[in-house]
Parts: sequence; C-alpha cells; structure tokens
Amino acid sequence: MMQFLHNAMWISIIVLFNWIYLIRGQTNQPKTNHELLSQIGYSYYFYQTPTNPRDCQDLLDLYSLADVDDAYYIRPVGFPKAFEAHCDPSDDGGGWTVIYRRHYGYIEFNRTWEEYKDGFGFLGSEFWIGNKKLAFLTNQRQYEIQLFIENAGGFSFYVHYNFFRISDERSNFKLVGLGSYTGNIESLIYHCPTNMVYGNCTCQPTCEDPDGSIECLVTCPEGEACICREGFVMKGGICVPIEECGCYIPGEGLVPKNRFHAQPMCISRCLCQANVLICGIAYGCSLNAACAVRNGIRKCYCNEGFTGDGQTCEVLATDCADIYDGGVTDSGVFTIKPTDWPGSPFEVYCDMTDGGGWTPRSHYNEFGWDSDPIFVSFIKIFSISGQKEPKICQPV
Repeated sequence: MMQFLHNAMWISIIVLFNWIYLIRGQTNQPKTNHELLSQIGYSYYFYQTPTNPRDCQDLLDLYSLADVDDAYYIRPVGFPKAFEAHCDPSDDGGGWTVIYRRHYGYIEFNRTWEEYKDGFGFLGSEFWIGNKKLAFLTNQRQYEIQLFIENAGGFSFYVHYNFFRISDERSNFKLVGLGSYTGNIESLIYHCPTNMVYGNCTCQPTCEDPDGSIECLVTCPEGEACICREGFVMKGGICVPIEECGCYIPGEGLVPKNRFHAQPMCISRCLCQANVLICGIAYGCSLNAACAVRNGIRKCYCNEGFTGDGQTCEVLATDCADIYDGGVTDSGVFTIKPTDWPGSPFEVYCDMTDGGGWTPRSHYNEFGWDSDPIFVSFIKIFSISGQKEPKICQPV
C-alpha cells in the first residue's frame, strides 16, 4: 500500500491481484476561494482561481466531459501546472479521478520517497498519481475514496470512505482525514501483532542478529509484511525490546543479560551488560571441574560427586552427618548424594540441633518438602547394610 496509508492504518491486504483506487470531489461544492475556505476551515495551500478543471468531477459537472474512461488534463487549485489524470465514469455516476492502479506487477512499486511524491508508471496500465498531486487534490474540496481490489482467486472486494484527505510534504503526506467506512474487505484485512508494524521486509531482525549483519535467521516475504517496530527485535516468535535480548555469540547463541559466559578453555570470562559483552575477566576451573557449554552457557561445571560454582568444587556429602562433621552447625537445606545412590544429587533439610547431622525421612523438591519412598527405602537399606549408621529423624 502507499506510504501515507502505512503510517495511518497499519493494515495489510493480502494475496492481491488487481488494485484500483479512485477519489471523487463531492458535488454541489463551492467554486470560489472564499466559499472553499469557509467550508474546509483550514488549508495547507494558498488558493487561486482555477484555470483548468480541478479534477474529473469538474470535467463531468462543468464541461460534460469525463464520461469516457480516458485520460484528461486537470489542475488542482494551487498546483503549478496541469497534468494528465485518468477519469473513470463507470461507477456511481462517474467523476472519479483514478489515483492508483496495479495489475500484474509490470511496474515496480518498491520505490523511493521522491518517486512516490512525484508519481510513476503509465496511466494506461499501472501507476501511482503522486503524493504531491494527491495532497493538492484532496485539499481543494471534500473528497471520497473508493478502493477496488481483486485477489489471485478472482474474488472482488471494495472499500469506500465518504471523506478522504492527506497533508502536504512538510507533514510527510500524512493521512489527516478518513470518513465512514463501507465495504466488504474485512476478510482480507488483518492487524499486525503487538509491537509490529506493516512495512518492507526482506530479513526480520532478531536477538541473534539485530542488524542483519551476521545472517538472516528469520525470513519474511519479499516486499511488505508485519515487522518489528523500531527498537524491537524478534525473540521466540514475538517482538521484544532489544535490551531484553542479552548478548549474541556467533555459533554459541544468546547469553542472558547480567550473566557470565566463559571464553574457550575457561581461562577468562565475559559479562553481558546492556547487550554488550564485557570480556577479559579472570577465570579458571577447579581441578574437580570441567569447562563445558550447557544450555548455551560456557562455564566451569563441577564433576560428578562434587558441588560448587566450578571455580571451587567440594566433595558432595553423603548425608547430613557428613555436613555436620565438616563444621556446619546451622540447620538448613543442603545437597547430598549418598554413596552408590543411582540418581542425581538432591536437596534435603538437615537438622543440626541435638547433636547435629540429622537427615529427615523426606527431601526437598520443586514443590516443597515431600516424602520420597525411594529415598526412605535407600536409607533403610543403608541401615541394614551396616556400611554406615545414618542418623534418621523419625516423624513425631
């Protein structure tokens, strides 16, 4: 769609095959400058007495012309010179000035601001009349607009607004007036999702590639589509503020904001702040740890049977008694891994009162404290085996 409609409506008409846009000045309009200004109340232009038909409606009303589908010279009030416009007499009494026609894509419509301002194409086939001409047209009296659309399946649709007006170039030809709607195009119109606008797109910006300088990770249709607003990028199928992304490392992925990521071999590490990696921070792994990438984060991870932050790794306690014997005297939640326990380490609450080192017959999981029959059975087996006499806190 044209650039002035992009900013005003943020809608898309999909799978289009044939577009025709027409405007018509309403009849019984004032003809003098004084009458014109008193009706509109405000104008972007200095008006002068017209020396040519102002539009196709004038040709029909004043000269009984424009009853043939053809090109005629018109000159909107205040426009520097007359120009050719295509007049369509076929709909609702005629007098329509065709401002846009598009058929099979013979003319390229992906053009510059200047080209859209001045207009391009051929009146006999595909063309855009030009934003500057359209601004002069719609500011000389009240206009209505009709859009006739046919899709590739041969279905026809139309849109009609009983008032239509755009501003001048200083205001970027903004749509400043649009009246009541009638039509049957609802099935072809969709609104862009949250934080997206309609515009030209060949490569959607993403958290992994916000500038498109690395590679195009999320493609979008050639031409027009819903794209992320300025300052937003694609993340997981939605557009998010770019500051929510974190830091992207080619070949490794995203580092969440305010998280560390070690360099290869874990000899140093970087901190992701404000989407920028701050590197050169001293780092190193414990002898009981290994440098690895897990869930996209490279860091030092303690080996199995050890616990810690990777820089410091300690042997996992087998029960609360081990933790108490290691000098811990405050009760709390600790990670243990009993000898020969077949599963992963797990958290338990250790009671350090009354001699300390008490292991309850339950353990802590994501839902809170809960009885674990497997763990209870394991403790019983250990008690019978005689390898170690665990302290088990019996329920009261």
